[in-house]
Amino acid sequence: MSSTQKFAIVGINCRLPGARDVGEYWSNLKAGTDSITTWSLEELIDAGIDPEMAKNPAYVKARPQFADVEKFDACFFRFTPREAEIRDPQHRLFPESVYTALEDVGYDPFSVPGRVGVFAGSAPNAYEPQNVRHHQERVQALGQMTVSIGNTNDYVAPTVSYKLGLTGPSVNVVTACSSSLVAVHMACRSLMNGECETAVAGGVEVEPPVVSGYWSAEGGIYSKSGHCRPFDHEADGTIFGTGVGTVVLRRLQDAVRDNDNVYAVILGSAVNNDAADRAGFTAPSNSGQRALMEAGFADADAGPSIIDYIEAHGTGTIVGGQIEVTAHGETFAAHGVTPESRSLAGSVKGNIGHMGPVAGVDPRSVQRAADLADRPGACRVTLRGALSARVARPSRYEAPKPAPRRSVCTPDRVRAARISPYVSPVTCRLRSMHVCTEKITDAYQMLRPERDVPHVSCGTPAVRLNRACALAGCCRPLAAARGLRPGSRRPCQSPPVSSGPLAVRNRRRNI
Repeated sequence: MSSTQKFAIVGINCRLPGARDVGEYWSNLKAGTDSITTWSLEELIDAGIDPEMAKNPAYVKARPQFADVEKFDACFFRFTPREAEIRDPQHRLFPESVYTALEDVGYDPFSVPGRVGVFAGSAPNAYEPQNVRHHQERVQALGQMTVSIGNTNDYVAPTVSYKLGLTGPSVNVVTACSSSLVAVHMACRSLMNGECETAVAGGVEVEPPVVSGYWSAEGGIYSKSGHCRPFDHEADGTIFGTGVGTVVLRRLQDAVRDNDNVYAVILGSAVNNDAADRAGFTAPSNSGQRALMEAGFADADAGPSIIDYIEAHGTGTIVGGQIEVTAHGETFAAHGVTPESRSLAGSVKGNIGHMGPVAGVDPRSVQRAADLADRPGACRVTLRGALSARVARPSRYEAPKPAPRRSVCTPDRVRAARISPYVSPVTCRLRSMHVCTEKITDAYQMLRPERDVPHVSCGTPAVRLNRACALAGCCRPLAAARGLRPGSRRPCQSPPVSSGPLAVRNRRRNI
């Protein structure tokens, strides 16, 4: 990929189990925090779970912890309280995440200059069949079309474009666990083809109800223990949870010209499907993985020797883990990586569980790479399920014990990471290379703000009023350069919503 085809990640946002924002998420990763909640029998019964089901040994009483999924500032996004009640929570979380990611760049999300593309991945809707259908009086009052728009995957991206006035391509990506990173791939291609000047890519999944467990079957991918242990000798499957993540992308030369804060640079990406070669419909193939990595390296015009860290798919299944490690090792060995060379592989699924369509775009590797670039040699990260492996010797997968306290820091060299959310069913599989280094920062003279920019939350009108002056005072030069208009939108007071199963709280402390 030439210099004109490199893409800068200039804004990030996420809400994930145990973390309301990127900063809290990064702190959890460094502390090795396990964000999986184990529910007691009493808590499950109080939440409405059938007592007989909750007592069944095959019912695992655990879920990744996610707070305030019911909260949404409907008025801010110009929804009526009734419209908000019948909307799939995925359709509520994603606009908030896009708004905050654009804010992170320094834009007024309602007036971003140029064309802005939106590429969104989401999970199948469970809210409408489990909840809305049982309130036909609401469906009758609003009409079936309104209910469909608020609960169908087809409208996740277009709704954001409509509400924020974003005029670039608006595309929904539905490729299961690779959705959000395929969205990044498509966003980069859209930028490269001149279809937009800025692109937002991400994914969202909501697993209702929040307080619940799941069924684990013999031979299935769901963990019997209620924990995901990537590359661990005790790995017994994965566990799904609720989360949302978005990144804002620009062409690198445009980001450098406008002095954007660059978290990482995407060198290249590739997408393929291994069809009938895979080990099973829900498992990858060695040949497909290797072909995809070769295509990704070719697109990046780089080789595996630059890679310090691999953010693996790492679902905690024995079959998938073996194939993934073997394919990585064989690819690295084919490029002459010596047995003495080491590469750290891991997956944050050991910390937060499997986020489905969000897997791949949450700012995990971005934030790690940025932290390493800012403080080389000083960062010590605790990754649950990190694997230190000699990837040049892939002949046998031994399911080694994890090395969770291995530092991901290597002083005085380029930081490079690969993200690999492979999936199998009728979907694409993607790898992308992210790089963020001091050398890149120096070479392109990328400027970081001298002081923190106070972000204004779209969730609470009072917060906007109280902090608008501070934002305008410390960021006026940045605002003038980027078209930011602090305080340009008047906050409005949402009327109270009704209580009950469909109620949506109209006050958010954070987004």
